[in-house]
Parts: sequence; C-alpha cells; structure tokens
Amino acid sequence: MAESARRPSAASPAAPPAARTLADRALLRGSDDLLVDFDRGFKMFQEFVAGCRALHDIGPAVTVFGSARFDETHRYYKLARELGAALARKRYAVITGGGPGIMEAANRGAHDVQAVSAGFNITLPMEQEPNPYMSPELCFQFHYFAMRKMHFLMRAVALMLLASGASLIVRALA
Repeated sequence: MAESARRPSAASPAAPPAARTLADRALLRGSDDLLVDFDRGFKMFQEFVAGCRALHDIGPAVTVFGSARFDETHRYYKLARELGAALARKRYAVITGGGPGIMEAANRGAHDVQAVSAGFNITLPMEQEPNPYMSPELCFQFHYFAMRKMHFLMRAVALMLLASGASLIVRALA
C-alpha cells in the first residue's frame, strides 16, 4: 500500500491538529456558544409543534416519495396522479415533498377530487418551489430535515416510493 493511502488527509479527524485548517478545527471542536445550540433546538421544537398543530386533524395519510424530474407528459407522472386521486377517494390524505414531478402529480390527483393533500418543502438554496396542488393550509416550508422526515412518518399509514433514483431510496430508508 502506498504511503499516501495510509496517511489521513488534513481534513480528517485522525489528522494531527497542526495539519488541520482553522475551519476544520472549528467544525471538529463544535459550538462554543450554548445559547446558539439552545436556540437551534428551540427552533426545531417550534417547527415540530407547528407541524403537529396544523396536521392534527389530517386523518390517515399516505406519504408518496418520487422524482422531481418528470413532467406531466411522462407516464410516471400520470401514474402518480392516478394514485393520488385513488388514495384520496379512499379517504387518505396525500403527503409529498411538495415539489414538482411525482410529488406534484400525487398532490394534483388528490386536488382533482377535492381532497386533502400536504406538501413538506425544505428550505435549500437553489431548490424547488412548492407545487400549486397542495391544500394551501398544508403547504409547509421546513428548515430542518429531521423535522420534515418526522412529519412524513408520523402521519403515514403507508409510504410509497415511485419512480426515482437511488438517492431517494437511501434517504427514505435512513
């Protein structure tokens, strides 16, 4: 084995402290400010409570995961739209990530039959806009992945993964 393959990189926690950059040392040291940590925890709690209050009466729901890359002419979009309508007719609320593609199609199917559908968007730079087919009072903009994932799972009696790539499957199983 080559010498360079055995030596940890400068960014590695195993690297000697002198080899790390200032940013790496700060990240590995963690927060120096207890109030910053407390504030982050409080914001997460607020986001959790807001979701619980808004979704309290949603009833049984099915969470639909899928790719954002399909437009309404694609067969998977049409399938997801039919699925959303069929779930809604059976009195299930439809929950999605709130974006385009499969998510939009499932929300749109529920919207087509005047049923409840929720969308859980996430605040990310250069990311999706909420689709227009969600029930307006159930369109959420989460800031924390953990809270978003918790709400996806808390309300769901079933999870459905439709046409997507490996990254979605990894995220869904995490």
